Amino acid sequence: MCIIAVVAFALVSLSVSADNLSLKVMNMEGNQNCIDLTQDANFEVDVIVNHDKPVLGAAFNLNYDTNVLETVLMTEGSVMHECSSTSYSMVPPNDTGCGNITFQDVCFGGSITKNGTIFKVTFHVKQDINCTNISVTNGELFNTSGYPIGVSNTNLKICKNQPPIAKAVFPTCGYTDEILMFNGNGSYDPDGSIKSYLWAFDDGYFTNITDTWKAHHAYSIPGMYFASLAVRDNCEALSVTFNAPNATCILLSGDVDHNGLVNVYQPIPKFRYPQTSIDANIFFIKDLEPNIENEI
Repeated sequence: MCIIAVVAFALVSLSVSADNLSLKVMNMEGNQNCIDLTQDANFEVDVIVNHDKPVLGAAFNLNYDTNVLETVLMTEGSVMHECSSTSYSMVPPNDTGCGNITFQDVCFGGSITKNGTIFKVTFHVKQDINCTNISVTNGELFNTSGYPIGVSNTNLKICKNQPPIAKAVFPTCGYTDEILMFNGNGSYDPDGSIKSYLWAFDDGYFTNITDTWKAHHAYSIPGMYFASLAVRDNCEALSVTFNAPNATCILLSGDVDHNGLVNVYQPIPKFRYPQTSIDANIFFIKDLEPNIENEI
């Protein structure tokens, strides 16, 4: 049977205006934005004391979903290290096994004068999940006179990092040695920011750009190219998009007829040479040998 305990100190039964006990979640590398909620992953939740006056300590219940999480480590927070002795060692946090951790910690012979972490718990993910909730209820802080300070309940929804979305506009056609622009402006990250744009141009060349969504590239050989864009977010998640089935068509520079041949125009200049009586048309053909026709 699960018994949910409500933690409270029997000091002075007076509640004053609410102060804060806030929650902060981090992965095991200390990053708050990249929480892994896949099976067997771990993450840490800190309970933070926010106050504008010294306090003796705090008490609260920390609630979580036992269907998807289990506790693996609980420790006193660094803010209590101001005190030479605390009640933590005598009254350790109690995980009821029913999704409720009861906590109480009081500073002996002093008080807490700064904000910070009062309690840390490491959770283990039992199965893959998208989101889960952690909450603080029945919270109290205690001022230096022993009076309890009422604390509002706090709920934190924790969700796994969502991968970015790669979107790109690829050039449809161009000529050899022509500088073409590739546009990744439509890419986005639903819960963070894009860290880099990696373009692959399908001709053996790549470029990794971190400061802009634009890339420029020139192809040296005619053909059909299937370029791609891979975007990476601030949590190292990756998303890729290709320009298939519409490849970038690269034509030979000068091939205006799109037949794979370079067009050489044949100018037919007509001129008169004032010192002679010859009126001639000169035609330039592809072998560049002039053909002269005389007019009488």
